[in-house]
Amino acid sequence: MLVGIAIILIISAWNTNVTRANFFHNCSKNWPELDIFVPVNLQKSLSPLETRAMADRRSDEFQKIFLRSFLLFWPLRISNTSLRFLVDSEVPHNHSSYKNLASVCSRVESRISGGVQITSIPSSPHVHKGYDRQQLMMFWADNFTNSEYIGFCDSDTLFSTYVDRLDIFSETSKPIIIGLVGPPKNHHNWLDGTMRALKHKELLRCMTYFPVVVKRTHLAHLRAFIQSQHGGRPFDEIFEMEIAQGDNGYSQFGIMCTFLLMFYPQDYHWSLQHTVLSTKDARKASLDETTRAHELKFNESIVTEDMFELKPRIASHARYRYGDVTDIKKYTEMLNLVLQQGVCISPPFPRQEAVCNITKDTYGGGIGKFRDHSNTLRNGFFKEMFVFEGMDYSNPPHNTPEETRVVYVERLKRLENCSHEWDAHEMERIMVRYDQMYE
Repeated sequence: MLVGIAIILIISAWNTNVTRANFFHNCSKNWPELDIFVPVNLQKSLSPLETRAMADRRSDEFQKIFLRSFLLFWPLRISNTSLRFLVDSEVPHNHSSYKNLASVCSRVESRISGGVQITSIPSSPHVHKGYDRQQLMMFWADNFTNSEYIGFCDSDTLFSTYVDRLDIFSETSKPIIIGLVGPPKNHHNWLDGTMRALKHKELLRCMTYFPVVVKRTHLAHLRAFIQSQHGGRPFDEIFEMEIAQGDNGYSQFGIMCTFLLMFYPQDYHWSLQHTVLSTKDARKASLDETTRAHELKFNESIVTEDMFELKPRIASHARYRYGDVTDIKKYTEMLNLVLQQGVCISPPFPRQEAVCNITKDTYGGGIGKFRDHSNTLRNGFFKEMFVFEGMDYSNPPHNTPEETRVVYVERLKRLENCSHEWDAHEMERIMVRYDQMYE
C-alpha cells in the first residue's frame, strides 16, 4: 500500500462513509493548563528480572523514548504544557545521572511553552520501594504544581503521532479518560487493591493509555476520601499498610479513575470499552468471586452506554508493547520505524517525504515484528493508535475494522487544517529508508 496515497484516499472517503456534523477544528485554540509528570529512576537498581543492560537503558529511557517522541509530536508552542521530571530526593545533584538529566532539561527548556522542571520527591517514613514510592507520588502530585491539570506518563511512554488538543481534552475541555470495564483479563488482585483503598469495588481500569490526565484539585479530595474510609489515619500509612501491603497488587490509575467516576463523572469525558476475555480467561473469571462481584457492581454502577466509544491513542507503553529488547541497536531501529510511520500520518497532508509513499516490497528490509507494528496501514487505519500494551482494540470482538476505520478517518479529517513545527534534525534521522538509517 502506498502510505501517502492511502491517507488521501481515506480522507476523501469521508463524505460517503462517515456521518458526522461538519465543523471547523481550530488547531491553535488555547489548551487548558497542563503539567506532565514523568517519574525517572536515576539509581539504576536492578529488579529480579533485569539485566544490567536493561537497568541502564531504563535510567535514560526518559530521554531516548519519552522525550524524543514528545519533542517530535507534541505541539510545543501552542499547547499550554509544562514538563516535570520527578526523582528521588536522595539522588545527589552531582550524581552523573542527575547531571545528565539536568543537562537534557536545560537544552530543551526553551522549546516547551511552560518550561521544564526537575522535582525531588522526599522519602516517606512509610514507603521506600521504588515502585510503591512512584505510585505514592502520583497521589500527592497536586503538592508539586499549580497547573489546573496534571498528566501522568511513564518514562517509556512513546508518542506515536502528532498530538492534537482533542486527543487529550474534549471539545468542552474535559480530560478524556480511556478505560476498561468488565472482568479483568489478568491481575485480578489489582481489583482488591482498589477495594482496599476506597472500600468500594473497582469500576474501571485506566492503565490503558498515556497521558492519564486528572484535575489537580481532585487529588486532595481523593486522599481525603481514602482517609475517611480508614478512620482518618495518615495517608502514607494507609498506603503502606492497606494499599501496597506485601506483594498484593494495586493500580494507582484504577484507584484514581474509580474515584473520579464515583464523584466527578461530569468533569471528565469518558471513553470506555468492555474487556474481552479469551475462553480460557472467561472460565477462570467465572470461578473468581472478586470478578463476579465486580461484574455485579458494574451492572449497578453509574457507567452508562453513552460513555462507550473507541478513542485513538496517541502514545504507547513502549516496554510492554515492543518488549524489553536487549539489543540496543535493534530497539533504536524499532523506535525509528514507529516514529517515521507516525510522521507519515501527521499533518500537513499529503506528506511529501518519499518514505511515506513507498511500498512494503521496496522498503529496504526491516525488523519483521516491528515493521508489522509500525510501517503498514492495515484496514485503512494506523494500528498503533488502537493498541496498548497487550490489548488490541482495533478488531473484533472489540470493534469491527470498519468501526475502527471510521474513528480513524474522523481524526484525520479533523486535522486537515492543522500544521506542526517539525524538528529538522530528527526528521533527517528518521525520514529515510530503513536500510539507510544507519549508513
